[in-house]
Amino acid sequence: MAERAVVFDKAAWHLDSVRAEGLPDRQAVVHLGLFFAWAVGRGLHAPWLEERTPDAFVAFRAGEITGAELLEAWDAALLDDMFSDEGLAFALEYLDPRSGSFLSDYVQQVAFGLPSEYHVPDSPQSAARVASLLDGRYADWRATWDPSTGRPDARLGLEEVPAGPLPERFTAPVIAVTSGVVLPGGPLGIRAGRADSVRAVATALAGDRRVVLLAPEREGRLLEPKPEDLLDIGVVAEIRSAVPSPDRPDARDVLLQCLARVEVRRWVGGEELVAEVATCAEPMAEDEDVALLEEVRHRAAEVVRRRVEVGHPPGGLALASAVRGEAMIDVVARDLPMRREELLTVLMAPDLATRARTVLDALARS
Repeated sequence: MAERAVVFDKAAWHLDSVRAEGLPDRQAVVHLGLFFAWAVGRGLHAPWLEERTPDAFVAFRAGEITGAELLEAWDAALLDDMFSDEGLAFALEYLDPRSGSFLSDYVQQVAFGLPSEYHVPDSPQSAARVASLLDGRYADWRATWDPSTGRPDARLGLEEVPAGPLPERFTAPVIAVTSGVVLPGGPLGIRAGRADSVRAVATALAGDRRVVLLAPEREGRLLEPKPEDLLDIGVVAEIRSAVPSPDRPDARDVLLQCLARVEVRRWVGGEELVAEVATCAEPMAEDEDVALLEEVRHRAAEVVRRRVEVGHPPGGLALASAVRGEAMIDVVARDLPMRREELLTVLMAPDLATRARTVLDALARS
C-alpha cells in the first residue's frame, strides 16, 4: 500500500475566507504560490515535479507565469513529497501549520496594512517581500540543521490510531501543557522539562502509554502545577516516542498522537498529577453551523489585522484560516481573554453553535 502524503496547506482550505472577503477564488493560492516560487528558486523542490511538468517550469523560470500559477499545475497544494530532503526539513520546521510560523509571519510582514492576508497581490513585488522573509528564516534555520540526519519523515506520528475505542473512564498521568493549543485527533510534539512532566512520561511508558494533556486556566508557565491550576477539560494522547533532549539530558522530547477530548472526574495521584478522566463526544457540524464558523474565522482575521496594525504579534489567531470545525474554535478561544465559564463552554458545549457564539462574544471584546 502506498504511503499517504502529508498536506501542509492547500488553496481549497482558504476558499471560504477568500469569498467572505469578496475576492476571486484564485487569491486562495497566492500565499502558497509565493512560498513555492521561493522554494523552486532556491532549488528546494523535488526534481520529479519538473520532470512531470517541464513546460510549466520553463514558463515560470522565464517569468511568464507566477509561483501560484505554477502550483496550480499541482492542484494548488503543498505536500511533503514536493520538496527535496533539505526543503522538507525546512518546511516541517517553518511551513507546517502545526508547528511553524509562516502563516503568522506572512500576516505580519507581507500582508501588513492590507484588509486581509488574502489581499496580497500575486506580483513580483509580493514575491520579493516573501523571498526576503524566507531567506532570513531559512538562513537562521540552516545554521542549526544537520544534513547527516537524512530526509525527515513527515508522517512520523501520523499513523492511524490503534483500533478499538478508548474506555469511557480511565486513570492516567497528567502533563500541564503551558504553551500552544492541544487539539484532539492529531500529532503533537512537546518537550517535557519539568520534573512532574518527566515523571508523567515515565509513568505512561510503564503502563498503557496514555497521558492526559491539560492547559492552565490562565496563560503562562507553571513551575509546579497543581490540580487547581488546570482546566478540567483536556486531551488524552498516546506516547509514540520519548527521547532525551539533545541540549537538556534531564528533559524528554516526546511525540504524541492526540486521541480524544476528556474531562477530569477526580484527582487520584496525591502529590503527583494523576487523574481519573472520562472521554467526551465531539459535536458534529450541522448545516446551520457553517455560517457561524465562517463568521468566527472572519472575525479572528479582523482581530489579527488590528493587532498587526498597532505592531503587536498576531498570535495563535493567525492559524484560524488553516484549521477547521471544533479545532478552529479551540485555536481561537485559547488566544482570547475569556472567563473560565466561557472557556469551559467552548470546550464542553454539546453543539458547535453554542461554542461558536461564545467565541464570537469574546472576539467582539478584543
